[in-house]
Amino acid sequence: MGAILVGFSGVVYVAQPTSDVFNPAILFVIGSSLSYSFLMLASRWLGKTEPTFTIVFYVNVGTASLAALAMPYVWKDMSFLDFGVIGLMAVLSLAGNICIVKAFMIGEIGVITPFEYTGLLWAVLLGFIFFQETPNINVWVGIAIIAASGLYLVYRENRKRPDQS
Repeated sequence: MGAILVGFSGVVYVAQPTSDVFNPAILFVIGSSLSYSFLMLASRWLGKTEPTFTIVFYVNVGTASLAALAMPYVWKDMSFLDFGVIGLMAVLSLAGNICIVKAFMIGEIGVITPFEYTGLLWAVLLGFIFFQETPNINVWVGIAIIAASGLYLVYRENRKRPDQS
């Protein structure tokens, strides 16, 4: 539990919630992190009894249902190009979901998890390329805290298991 709290402190450090005004967008970040964690765990548990496509189908139905709740408040007319981009995003998202679910169904958590942390670096790189965002030192320190706590959890769980050699 301590390593999870340390990892969460890394998230808080990156977010720097020092403003007098609460930014509700941070709730989306926390909610999406919890949802993704649930996806990883559910893939591991359900992968023993359910096929990959069943898990991915229900994940996408759940995501679409939640997104539909916000649609009346944020919908704007889209161009033909927008539909093409959304279609491409849907295909890539489906492929990514299938790969994630399959990886957690058949792979060892200790092997998969370190690759998950490359997503933090990709987010920084893509933010720089597309939005010219240069991360502050707090982002780098927070990433290090998050990754270190996660890798410690993997290390600790692998030490608890009996040797399989």
